[in-house]
Amino acid sequence: TTLKGTWRISTAAGGIVAKTVVLVPNAAETISILPADKWQGVYRFDVAAAVTSGATLATTDPFRIGGSLLRAEPVSTVAAATPLAIRSLSLCTDAGAPPKPGGSFTVCADTDAREVDLEISGAFEARIAGYANCRDLISIPGSVRPGPLKIVASAKGGDGLTASSIVHAVVVDDELSPVLVSVEPTAATTVHAGDPLRVAVETWDDVGIASVAITLGGTRTVLTAPPFEIRVLAPAVSSSETLPVLVEVFDPSGNVSRHETIVTVLPSGAPRAFVAPVPAGDEPGVKLEEGRLSVNGGWPWRDADGETRGKTLELPAIGTHVVLGTEGASVALDGSVARAAVHGGAVVVRRGGEIVGRFRILSVSEDGLTIRLESEAAEKIREGDFLEGNWEFDSIELVRGARLVSSDAVSARSVRVDASSIFLSRNRQIPLSAPAPSGCPVRGARADAPGTAPVPYGGVAP
Repeated sequence: TTLKGTWRISTAAGGIVAKTVVLVPNAAETISILPADKWQGVYRFDVAAAVTSGATLATTDPFRIGGSLLRAEPVSTVAAATPLAIRSLSLCTDAGAPPKPGGSFTVCADTDAREVDLEISGAFEARIAGYANCRDLISIPGSVRPGPLKIVASAKGGDGLTASSIVHAVVVDDELSPVLVSVEPTAATTVHAGDPLRVAVETWDDVGIASVAITLGGTRTVLTAPPFEIRVLAPAVSSSETLPVLVEVFDPSGNVSRHETIVTVLPSGAPRAFVAPVPAGDEPGVKLEEGRLSVNGGWPWRDADGETRGKTLELPAIGTHVVLGTEGASVALDGSVARAAVHGGAVVVRRGGEIVGRFRILSVSEDGLTIRLESEAAEKIREGDFLEGNWEFDSIELVRGARLVSSDAVSARSVRVDASSIFLSRNRQIPLSAPAPSGCPVRGARADAPGTAPVPYGGVAP
């Protein structure tokens, strides 16, 4: 039970040989060890060991720092505490879309630290101390130009040690207009002078709604928060008059969706005459009139399993082919073309690396192996030329959950795609194809604000 002393094992040659060790006196004392004495190995250090960067320090022997005994008895394993680290870092958006000007995101750092600091650079600059990890929204200024975004998260432990991690993202251009889910009053509404008149808008955008402007009879009202509605009394009239209504919805990037309708105002006490309904022009379905293609997905609606889906239009395949023979403007191909290609279909003709021309498809044979092109193609196309399908329209409009898909290239003088719709072809994709950030792991869905519609895909309405 008596401690005779603590001596270091010699580091000279022969200090340890098999089961024999040479001990070094601390001063001029005599080391007196007798048979049957008990001894125990111990590790001694002047100062506390620094264990960092995921390393582990372990020992089965007692451990001394300076003169303090940290563990009096041997143990099977003595491991240092897990060092502070940020195990993962992610940028998250509610709708799972790439960040856009005027939108917002959160940052989620997987760490044991209580506080996280953020430094944001690139598309815009910001420093946030004591960030509420994975909870607080970070707003992207509406004036930001598209570009790369770098986010550095730093965490500090109680012992003063720090850890950091970096996540990269891209702020993309917002080219999608808001969705007009519903507008009141509907077409062919009739009221009497002095009757209450309500103009209300239900709308949605994947970034957010900046403002809604309602113009009623020449008076314009701008609303910047839901519910987006105004209530007035119908004006006094001596005879039946029409009252124009214009609704404009803007997102933070300035994209706008408009809706016009007319309200008929009758004199007070006048019998309400029947007014033939005016087509609203927003019925779900596909329309092609004089080169103008429009697809209305009919959103929002939910099917039996609760999922929200819209209308998908997949253009028939024209494909790519080699010319086997020609007779005037009739061309024989090595593969078939969809017969519906006569409704806006065309081909781009290449010879070697040069483009010979672009010609509309006027007819397709029953088997699809022969097509007749515009007369200008008769003197230009040869056997062996290469044809690529190309759909051509004067305008394309996709609204309310519509999806336009084509394996061929699609071109149009004007294209309008609202924030709930998708345009995917061989030469173009809307929304942009930037990878969507992951969802925040610990944030729940937020309730839809009054005057906004349910989101058409994973996430919640801004």
